[in-house]
Amino acid sequence: METAAKPAPAPVTGEPRPVPTPALLLAMLKVSAKVSDLIMSPGSYPVVELSGKLVPVKISGMAPLTPDDTRRIAYELIADNKQAIDALQNQ
Repeated sequence: METAAKPAPAPVTGEPRPVPTPALLLAMLKVSAKVSDLIMSPGSYPVVELSGKLVPVKISGMAPLTPDDTRRIAYELIADNKQAIDALQNQ
């Protein structure tokens, strides 16, 4: 009895998945030991300041940050700081 070969799974396409915040921060800090600032803005790739110059950090499979990405990152970084959360929500 012959069995039909299973088709190969279709390649995953579509929107890139968000990079977890710890992995994003690590990638940004690995650019150089001289990184002074981490900058995350909607519509842009993450950026680090290195010796006074802004350097974009591109991570494989990552699209520019969305407003939801930057909101999620901000909430993860401020965690349980009620004053910071209130300030973020009132912007």
